[in-house]
Amino acid sequence: MIADTIRKLRLERNLTQEYVALELGISQNAYCKIENGQVQLTIARLQKIAAILDTPPAALLNEAAAQSPPDSAQQELKAAIALLQDELQCKQKVVNELLEIIKGMRGSGR
Repeated sequence: MIADTIRKLRLERNLTQEYVALELGISQNAYCKIENGQVQLTIARLQKIAAILDTPPAALLNEAAAQSPPDSAQQELKAAIALLQDELQCKQKVVNELLEIIKGMRGSGR
């Protein structure tokens, strides 16, 4: 699991949960939930964690996939894809809203 990979890399780098949480701007309790796999990570959060751990974000996914049995790895990849799709939909909604604002500004003569 990604959570196990994050914990492993954090420990290898001799970082505390408190330090990583502080860098992420969250409580140690919230970070603990990340390492326990109790929360789904956004891509942005995954990227921040990877930066703190000085590792590419893909390495977190690849390492997790390498540690997992094939079925589990496939499930994790499906979850990651679903997360990316959700994030893409959210960003597309923002883009559509901005386009509507621009159209409204053009229509009002601004």
